[in-house]
Amino acid sequence: MYVSNRTHLDGQIVHEMRELERPHNEDIKDENVINYDDLLKPHSSTDERIRTIMMRGISGSGKSTAVRKFVLDWAHGKTHQHIDFVFPFHLCELNILHNKKFSLMQLLDLLFPKLLKPETLERSQILFIWDGLGELRFPLNFNHTKSCTDPMTPVSVGCILVNLLKGNLLPSAQILVTSRLKDAGLIPPEHIQKVVELHGFDDLQWEEQITSEVRDQNVAARATVHMKSSRTLYIMRSLPFFCQMASTVLEELFSNSCTTDPPLTLTEMFTHFLLIQMKRQAEKSTKSGTEEILKLGKLAWHMLEKDMLTFMEKDQRETSTDPLLPVKLSEDWPMFFRKQNLMGLGKMYRFTHPSVQEFLAA
Repeated sequence: MYVSNRTHLDGQIVHEMRELERPHNEDIKDENVINYDDLLKPHSSTDERIRTIMMRGISGSGKSTAVRKFVLDWAHGKTHQHIDFVFPFHLCELNILHNKKFSLMQLLDLLFPKLLKPETLERSQILFIWDGLGELRFPLNFNHTKSCTDPMTPVSVGCILVNLLKGNLLPSAQILVTSRLKDAGLIPPEHIQKVVELHGFDDLQWEEQITSEVRDQNVAARATVHMKSSRTLYIMRSLPFFCQMASTVLEELFSNSCTTDPPLTLTEMFTHFLLIQMKRQAEKSTKSGTEEILKLGKLAWHMLEKDMLTFMEKDQRETSTDPLLPVKLSEDWPMFFRKQNLMGLGKMYRFTHPSVQEFLAA
């Protein structure tokens, strides 16, 4: 997978759908396209060491998938073998710890038990991966956070993150942060040495995705042509999750000689996908899924009002939500709503994509 090199964070960020409308290679020059192998290397114009890299992109463009591939390639000895330890953090998990105090060493031992000793920490080449910058529910205060240089001193989690970014803690470590476009400004640009942007699938990749998802290649060819016939669907083609959903819907319609007109808008595509999921749910259970979908929509609306994609157990207490409801919804509707365990300290639930949340809320 390739990313386009950006060296700045300034400029107004438009709505993500508007960002999708930009031509895929509008701002990409050949010299700015980089491979994973070069992700941590300095810019070609300077030899300055890169400490912090931001990988940004719209929701669903594949940032989390990209960092998982990065970790797997490193673990299998394919790339970046100068790194001794890679510590991938899902930043949303840290929300449950933000009122507690840990030293950096204690935090690492909590997340990665018995992986390294204190004396190993200082002399190792370390890469931290922080996935999901905008999912932190506490601010990173760069102006008023106290300085911390000792990895054995207990401080707040926010203090640890800020001091790692400033280079006070483990100045030799490197940090790779993923962020949605609208959240990229949460870290001041002076603490970011390199910015890369993920654009999702290019024209070849999204067609390959459709072909791989649909079993009948004639149906896959029809699905690809149909995607190109609608401006809305074609705009969404770069998002991996959308290609998977479109493949499911179009395969169902084109394979079964369905008389229903194929979807041309995003709302129609989501509606068809929802009906397919409800049909499959009905085949597994005698209960109707209509009531559960309405409850899921109500939850989506409530979270949208709070501008939240994730839902934690404490949110249930604040809103008097049935504690069993998110569990049931995540089990019955995993294509829309998923559960994630937080280090054994609690659970978090999330909608699979902001557009899914908005559709269900509507």
